[in-house]
Amino acid sequence: MSTFILDYPLAPEAQLPVALDLAVATLRRLRDRHPAVAVAGDSAGGGLALAALTQATDQGIEVAGAAVFSPWTDLSLSGASVSAHAIGDPLLDPAYLRQSAAAYLGDTTADDPRASPLVNASGGLPPILVQVGTDEILLDDAVRYAEAVHTAGGQVELQVWQGMHRVFQFNVEQLGSARRAVASAGEFVAARLQT
Repeated sequence: MSTFILDYPLAPEAQLPVALDLAVATLRRLRDRHPAVAVAGDSAGGGLALAALTQATDQGIEVAGAAVFSPWTDLSLSGASVSAHAIGDPLLDPAYLRQSAAAYLGDTTADDPRASPLVNASGGLPPILVQVGTDEILLDDAVRYAEAVHTAGGQVELQVWQGMHRVFQFNVEQLGSARRAVASAGEFVAARLQT
């Protein structure tokens, strides 16, 4: 399938809502040119993808679905895994997340749904696949988001991968789990684009 990678502006030079507005505008343009479009993202990009999906849906932009990996959905860092997995997570720590959140938010509060899609998880979104590893500090961000969408009546598939770290899907050469996860995500997205 054709893929477009958005080189969105990063914090601290660009704060909310610059990247989000660009992502939504890009979805609109892509949707005007293609019969179906899906979104994907990992970590902070996964949170941005979900926030953009929500904004796009609210604006009547039809998106076929989303696949997100270790999405950061709560910039207030209220999930228990942020502290519970702080020592074991090899890639992230709470202090780095706090600094990153402050740089991205600027004057916006962390409970703004444009920053923290968990705040406004909706059942009216297109189908979503969420993949996360059990050993990462963003575990609760992914699990709570998926549970909130499910509770709201939405279509969401949560895949929790035992013993895996944040965005383990990058390690396709080393990990059989990564290869299976990427294949599963590919099948999910392809099925959404064909319907």
